[in-house]
Amino acid sequence: TTGAVSITTSDPTGEAEVKAGLTIGNNDHWRYRLSAYTPQIGPFSAYFSYVHEQRDGDIKNLAPPFTWNRLASNYGPVAKIDPSVDTLGAKDVDTYFAALKFESGDFNAVYKYDRGDSKGTPEAVSLVHLNRSSPGTGPLLAALVDSNGVPDADDNGKRPKGVYNGWSIPTVQKHQGHSLTMNYTATDSLSFKAIGGYRKSRIFATSPLDGMSALPFTQAAILPYAQLVAGGAFARAAGFNALSGAAKGALVQTAIAGASPANLQTALNTAFAGFGGSGDLFSTLTPQVQGTLGFLATQPTGAAFGQAAAAGARVGQPYVGIVSGAQSRSEQWSAELQANYDSDFLTATAGLMWFKAKDNVAEHWLK
Repeated sequence: TTGAVSITTSDPTGEAEVKAGLTIGNNDHWRYRLSAYTPQIGPFSAYFSYVHEQRDGDIKNLAPPFTWNRLASNYGPVAKIDPSVDTLGAKDVDTYFAALKFESGDFNAVYKYDRGDSKGTPEAVSLVHLNRSSPGTGPLLAALVDSNGVPDADDNGKRPKGVYNGWSIPTVQKHQGHSLTMNYTATDSLSFKAIGGYRKSRIFATSPLDGMSALPFTQAAILPYAQLVAGGAFARAAGFNALSGAAKGALVQTAIAGASPANLQTALNTAFAGFGGSGDLFSTLTPQVQGTLGFLATQPTGAAFGQAAAAGARVGQPYVGIVSGAQSRSEQWSAELQANYDSDFLTATAGLMWFKAKDNVAEHWLK
């Protein structure tokens, strides 16, 4: 039993038997299974099975190698240093199952144990298309993609041979469970059944949902990054959104280029003329927009100019966009007691069920 989900597995038969199977596929994919039944030994019989499955990753990770340091994570199994993977879609799984049956007269009990240890790499995620004209983020992502040589996915419907998934690290998933089922036949009409179970599992897996994380930040991305930062600052200033495109472009350009307080008005109007505008733009701005421009253009320590300089220091570091880092840890306990009555005139079932679960998610965030 797995809480609210019922899983049916084989009981020992009491007849000696051994089975083995081997399946081989491409990408060095193979699966091996071994199962064994013991003969009846007094009131006991047993069953055991082992399955191993592995497959090489069929898609190359073309992203430059990164090392991801999560030692500051709140969750111990995640608190380690992992390299990005070389291939994607790899699998390495070991599963174990064992059952022991006791049977005497009208009573029988079956204990079952299962365990699974899975290692591998995430499935590949490819960049399908990029909207380069999207305000703010479009030019930045276009610069990152172009300067790193990342192509759009082919439109032939085939799986790509390589993708840029620098965010991906090896995936780890583990689970195990115990269950005990007891049956007692009191009379021809009355029987009882009791089930108890415990399961636990944990998983941590990463995936670049955008198909491009984590590309190295490049020199070509510094200017559009600064434009994005400046544009975001202006967007929060009252009156900016009502301006023309030429006025907005002139404001962002002036903020990035920098200007002294005495030359700020002249610098803005010159930039405005370069965008096809005319007149004194500066004097038409709201106080909030003027204040934002003055802060960004004249105070490099807190401005887009300073942000761009900081971005320059980050060249070569990974740019992380839309990603996932799914992590969960779960424990479940359950118990069930059932009474069954069956006669020529009446069939009835009554029972009690108890269930408890403890789920922990997103524990891997930094302390």
